[in-house]
Order: sequence, then C-alpha cells, then structure tokens
Amino acid sequence: IKANPISNAGFEYYPYKALYFIEDEETTKEEVDAINPDKIRVISVYKGEEAIKKFGERGKYGVVQVLLKK
Repeated sequence: IKANPISNAGFEYYPYKALYFIEDEETTKEEVDAINPDKIRVISVYKGEEAIKKFGERGKYGVVQVLLKK
C-alpha cells in the first residue's frame, strides 16, 4: 500500500502509523524517543513484506525495533 502524504501548514505527514518495539515489547514512538541514546545497542527498521512476515499484518506500515545494551 502506498500512502499519499497529507499537507498541513507546509508539513507533510502520513496518516498510517508504524509499530514501535523496545526489545520484543510493543510501545509508542514517544517511549522510543525518550530512550537515552547511550543505552541503545541497535535500531532496526522493517518495511514491506519483511515487516509483515516478521510482525504480521499490523506491521504493514513499517516497524521500528530498538534493542538495548544489556
């Protein structure tokens, strides 16, 4: 599915939301944004068929997964 951007006061945004995970727990973008960068081991972005295969139909708009240092 290709999303068409919506323009609002000169900014474009997509009405479809990616899924966000910290480790294997679903979370919000705000929670991901609040992570101390020093604690992040890796950030993975999945899209398209790869996202759907790994996270199911809910991943069709993309998935961001953050893995933390132990």
